[in-house]
Amino acid sequence: MKQLYLYSFLFILSFSVKAQQTNADTLLIKDINIVSNRLQNFVTGNRIEKIEDLTKETFQNSSLAELFANSSGIAIKSYGVSGLSSASIRGTNTNHIAVLWNGFNIQDPLTASLG
Repeated sequence: MKQLYLYSFLFILSFSVKAQQTNADTLLIKDINIVSNRLQNFVTGNRIEKIEDLTKETFQNSSLAELFANSSGIAIKSYGVSGLSSASIRGTNTNHIAVLWNGFNIQDPLTASLG
């Protein structure tokens, strides 16, 4: 009998309890696009070298290592037929160079090779 009173009390009480409000105070705002070049904002003393479209068309059937070796001041070391190549500039290590495509580093993170 006590359980019946308890269950009926909880049942009646559940109608008056609200977990959340039904009318939300939400404001819709317009979308905002933020565009920035992070490389130029955070790195000082760097040298950015862009390869022109005509040069890219000339080397379209070659590897990326051959394109860099023939069109920029980057020294490319090629390690055989497998395609593993590393880049260096004036005695720096391969980890000091970033090869970016649309803002993404395309080098292998373990070997820093150009592939």
